[in-house]
Amino acid sequence: MKRMLVFFLLLILFSSHFQSIFAAFQEEEPHIDTLLPRVQEIFEVRTEVWNKILEDSGKRSLTKIQEELVQYVEGPLLREDMRTFKQMLENPTSYEKIKNFRIDECSPLELEKGIMKLHMNIVWELESYEDYGISDKTSVNYVVELSENNGKWFLWNYRVVQQMEN
Repeated sequence: MKRMLVFFLLLILFSSHFQSIFAAFQEEEPHIDTLLPRVQEIFEVRTEVWNKILEDSGKRSLTKIQEELVQYVEGPLLREDMRTFKQMLENPTSYEKIKNFRIDECSPLELEKGIMKLHMNIVWELESYEDYGISDKTSVNYVVELSENNGKWFLWNYRVVQQMEN
């Protein structure tokens, strides 16, 4: 009977130890209040780069643009941004400058494999063709993906979920 009790207690001990080991490997989800200032900063820098390209009429080099963006953007989005900015420099057309933006909503969705997914609603205020009745504010819902690298968050990717004209 004592052997059975000892065996049962050892089984419980190993089971709880095994659980605590795997609990230690689970990623801890960052609090949204710590992420929001970084997300705001990332979008501010991307907006500045976008507007500078439009203002400078192709005088900026892609190398300088990439040096600036690499501090805030990485992965597939950095490649897409560089492709877009190259196209803007080579073929300037009727892109609109961004006057302002406001993050109306930001809520966490999931943290998986080092990628934090957020649901965000951003209201963009554009310099537009107001004389022609085109709205200059657009509210866009996104799923934004952030990656953490050396304790710093970077914009990894995003996709538009829903867009509404105001």
